[in-house]
Amino acid sequence: MADRAYVDFDWLNELDSTGVFFVTRLKSNAHIEIVKSFAIKRGNCFVLSDEEVKLTGFYTSKKYPKNLRVVSVYDERNDQDIVLLTNQMSWTAHTVSELYRSRWAVETFLSI
Repeated sequence: MADRAYVDFDWLNELDSTGVFFVTRLKSNAHIEIVKSFAIKRGNCFVLSDEEVKLTGFYTSKKYPKNLRVVSVYDERNDQDIVLLTNQMSWTAHTVSELYRSRWAVETFLSI
């Protein structure tokens, strides 16, 4: 888990190349193209979309040439949409969002 401030596509590509899965927030200025949209499970009212994407920015597409997954969720507590980026294609959108939400507990634990 990494926060949006830490997104470095060279680093994420290195993680992916060694078999590490990641979940982070996608920066709002990222250039992406939707490759495929996945159906949203009924009753999952906070998951807004689930898509396979490719990076289209000149530098980012070179740093991370593989497809990624974008899961958009609604954060009721802060009344905002959050766009998550992951290289894990088989987890449910709910699992992706819960992992990201749980990162605060990890950060709190590590800061003690």
